[in-house]
Amino acid sequence: MDNVDCVNTCVANVCAPKSGFDGDCDDGDDCELEGATLVCDEGTDTCKLELLSPCTDNAQCESNRCICSDEFCNTCTCKTPESVCGCRYSPSDAPSCNGSSPPMAYDSIDPNGGCSANQVCSGDGVCIADDGGTCTQACVDADPGDAINCQPSGGPSSTCASGYDETVTNPCHNEKLVGCTATCSCCPPGGC
Repeated sequence: MDNVDCVNTCVANVCAPKSGFDGDCDDGDDCELEGATLVCDEGTDTCKLELLSPCTDNAQCESNRCICSDEFCNTCTCKTPESVCGCRYSPSDAPSCNGSSPPMAYDSIDPNGGCSANQVCSGDGVCIADDGGTCTQACVDADPGDAINCQPSGGPSSTCASGYDETVTNPCHNEKLVGCTATCSCCPPGGC
């Protein structure tokens, strides 16, 4: 018995309705889903999304690779099985991605990017801590009555996480009630 012998399709020598996502199949003609293109995954004999189809999870794709298609990972598409992006995205019309693909935006999370817990994408295509840490800028005030004398007493003191840069966001200056102060921040690549 074959597909032509049935009203809809034939799966494992039995007439049946066409299968939707994850349904049984033995060839691509057994699969049908409105608004999507399905193929029969030969390894599992189930209907899966074909290459370049929009997806939300690896298991939906025949390739088992649902990859970010924009810099914020708001959309994903099925890519080739060997696609390894590592905080990089693959445009929706590209079949794969690699280390030269465009980097995802800072603070994005790539489900297939290899970042561990408490890490985000850096904006430069690598994983960094999701907390930048802290830094301080020490100031000295030689003459508390004169704002001109509020000056740095050394470089920033940093406990910034790897991938973050210490940046003095408010240089040494006099503030009423507080005195001679400065503000320092741990900034991701591209700045605060």
